[in-house]
Amino acid sequence: MRSVRKIFVALTGLAGGALLTLIITRIKVRNSRKRLLKKVDVFAEPFKERLDEFIDIIVVTFDAVTEVIATILPRRNTKPVKREPGVRTTPGRYVSAKV
Repeated sequence: MRSVRKIFVALTGLAGGALLTLIITRIKVRNSRKRLLKKVDVFAEPFKERLDEFIDIIVVTFDAVTEVIATILPRRNTKPVKREPGVRTTPGRYVSAKV
């Protein structure tokens, strides 16, 4: 009986120690991560601003190129097509539906 109790106490102590270690490690990791993120934010802020400016330049240039191409290429006059509503019956076959 005493040996079972000693094993139970030892296992309980081991489990409690492991749980305490996990909790302390989690707190330390959280604090380290917060400190590291502050340093990374300070370091990465100028790059983020440059990247935003670069993306804005690309968007403006793309819009300008699109306008130039639209003025150069002739537009065809297209006629609107009236489409009757269809009901799908089997794959690839449609039947006109009267509305």
